[in-house]
Amino acid sequence: MWKDPAMPKLHKEIRKGKPLMKVKTPYNTVELTFHPKSHKIVMWLNGYMQFISGLPEKEYHFKLYGQPVIDYFLKEKRTPEKVLVLGGGDGLGARELLKFPQIREITLVDIDKTVTDLARKNPILRTLNRNALNSSRVKIVNADALKYLKTAKDRYDLIIVDFPDPDYDMMENDEFLKKHVNPLYTCRAYKLIASHLKKGGLLSIQVSGSPIVLNRVKNCLKKLKLQILGKDRGINFEQFFLYARR
Repeated sequence: MWKDPAMPKLHKEIRKGKPLMKVKTPYNTVELTFHPKSHKIVMWLNGYMQFISGLPEKEYHFKLYGQPVIDYFLKEKRTPEKVLVLGGGDGLGARELLKFPQIREITLVDIDKTVTDLARKNPILRTLNRNALNSSRVKIVNADALKYLKTAKDRYDLIIVDFPDPDYDMMENDEFLKKHVNPLYTCRAYKLIASHLKKGGLLSIQVSGSPIVLNRVKNCLKKLKLQILGKDRGINFEQFFLYARR
């Protein structure tokens, strides 16, 4: 999600778009709108912009999902056969992973079944994600990521961490963030996530919203003795992609 200082003005402009769909779930208020000036589809979760169709969305998902496969697997003549996606219920990241025939199995864990069902059935989302969540190579698990990982046995070549941004300023009074999202940005959470990496496996992580969050994640990775291979920057303010190897 995008939460930088320039966003209120952009939100106000984009919010003038035509409503296409709105549904409340136990975790989110999910909206799709059409912005007539730019002809863009916009997805909102709990009032925050999740994505804008077109270049910004494609660059984000390439850097988080596609680039680590190219730079840290294919260039090294390695094969990432099993991938775990934490978050990413809209299917846009899975779309990028499915471009690589070397990937045999993608397990996507997202807490909100309504979001993944929409990504599988809604014609607009299916067009944007190229029907990714209906692929036989994609297994969908609707569960809290950390609860799932505590009992899961599999290990993966690549784990994509695509969580919503947390509320470390504690200013938003958002129960979903406090209960379900903030705990995902702790060293305990990253220890659990990293335990499901195969030896030599890779973490690809999106971190945005605050330098505090970025530094916290980097320090956690160092404590876990993971090798930070690189950092890339997104097109919006304070959005980073971290790549680390076990």
